Amino acid sequence: MDDGFGGQFSTIFDGSFQPGVTEFKKTGLKNGLKYSFRVYAVNFNGQSDPSPVASFYACSAPTNFEAPFALSQSTTSISLQWT
Repeated sequence: MDDGFGGQFSTIFDGSFQPGVTEFKKTGLKNGLKYSFRVYAVNFNGQSDPSPVASFYACSAPTNFEAPFALSQSTTSISLQWT
């Protein structure tokens, strides 16, 4: 993961010797910053090439929204609306 300012990548999780761990939640991100992530796989053969970089903006979860309601739905799609 980079620092949110386009800096160098640093390791935020090392799953060595934890083969059952298949997800990781990064906390402590600053709202409005764009963070970039990449993943490596490691096994007895060594480290893989990195995944393509994925970038995301950190933001707070929305609050005080009414629940959405379905406008129309079928077996393959749904249209929602909320205020």
